[in-house]
Amino acid sequence: MHLQIKYLKLNLYTDHNYITMIVDLRSDTVTKPTPTMLEAMMSAKVGDDVFGEDETINTIKVLAVIGGFIAGMSQGIKNARTIKV
Repeated sequence: MHLQIKYLKLNLYTDHNYITMIVDLRSDTVTKPTPTMLEAMMSAKVGDDVFGEDETINTIKVLAVIGGFIAGMSQGIKNARTIKV
């Protein structure tokens, strides 16, 4: 049996209001970012993570080492000395 979910309906209750959202899970190519998402993308600090220039990735790696979650990193960190701070 193969189950494929194409749409997800979320009923959220916030601030005494119900919000219903339909999430299209078919593909990331049908997703259109909101103005807030676009602003976040345009203002994001970027860099090459291979050369240790991505500030966000560097912060996540440091927090993973501090919190003991090294094994949870997708590419893994062999030890704290591999992090360029």
